[in-house]
Amino acid sequence: MVPIKIEGGIDPDGDPESIKIKSNEIDEPGKETDIGGIGTDTARVRETRNGNGDGREYHITFTAADDKGGVSTGKVLFMSHTIKENKNERSNRKGGL
Repeated sequence: MVPIKIEGGIDPDGDPESIKIKSNEIDEPGKETDIGGIGTDTARVRETRNGNGDGREYHITFTAADDKGGVSTGKVLFMSHTIKENKNERSNRKGGL
């Protein structure tokens, strides 16, 4: 599993923010254990991919909130691709979730 920490948000008033992952979705068939981190600031994803697919794509949705009620929602995309060296081909994305 690979950790993906969500950080670096900027509050317009300079207030400290807390970040929480709301969803972590994958576009290839997988197991429930292939993703994680809901309710924390660090998503967990499986780096390996389905050898018959075109690469895994993870869509991680999160909220950033300050202590004065300000809330923002954002999304991060993490892609796991494999280049097949013996065939000299690059993976081609065919779609989203």
